Amino acid sequence: MYTALVLKEWRELWWTGAVALVVLCCVVWDEVGLFLDFEHFDITRRQLSQIPFRSDDMQMAVTSVACCLAVVLGLWQTLGESVRGTWRYLRQRPISFSRLLLIKVAAGLGLLLVGTGMPLALYLMWALSEGLHSSPFEWEMAAPTLFGWAASTAVYLAAFLVGIREARWYGSRLWPAAPVVVLYLFFGQFETSLYTFAAALMVVALALLGSILYAAGERDD
Repeated sequence: MYTALVLKEWRELWWTGAVALVVLCCVVWDEVGLFLDFEHFDITRRQLSQIPFRSDDMQMAVTSVACCLAVVLGLWQTLGESVRGTWRYLRQRPISFSRLLLIKVAAGLGLLLVGTGMPLALYLMWALSEGLHSSPFEWEMAAPTLFGWAASTAVYLAAFLVGIREARWYGSRLWPAAPVVVLYLFFGQFETSLYTFAAALMVVALALLGSILYAAGERDD
């Protein structure tokens, strides 16, 4: 039954992950200097001047695409069920509402991390490969991009929580966005170590997940 619920989420939302995957693959293609010669049907490489992961375009693209996908997934999985009136059908399953939401969250996070993580992993493999570029590479270079990508998980949880909360839009419904904004401001304004950012992200993510389960418990009553 759990597998059927996960597959149901993926059938509805696979296209969002596919769009993010294609967009980021195009970004990676450009960043590694590949060029498609339509005249001779050949793939060539141009000379690169930037150092891997030192391109602002790369960091901005990964963070923006991952956050946009996170918002779309979180709201589609929750508000979409409300618009279609399918919450009642889903709650007829012989599992608690909290467990149902955890399954939806797991499916959404999986799609988010795979759809945006695969192009990022390819770019990372290119940056780590000797001989493919002449620039040095240290893991600290990739930290800002990886931080922005990882924080999209908190964006997803915040969007999911916004979608299931029974509150007015101009009231307290949008409060889950506040800790995510603080997280990105902290990440963007200060030189943050890996451990500090990971700890902050874990605290925010656990707080949002706990709030999701609390909201689910209220709707179960």
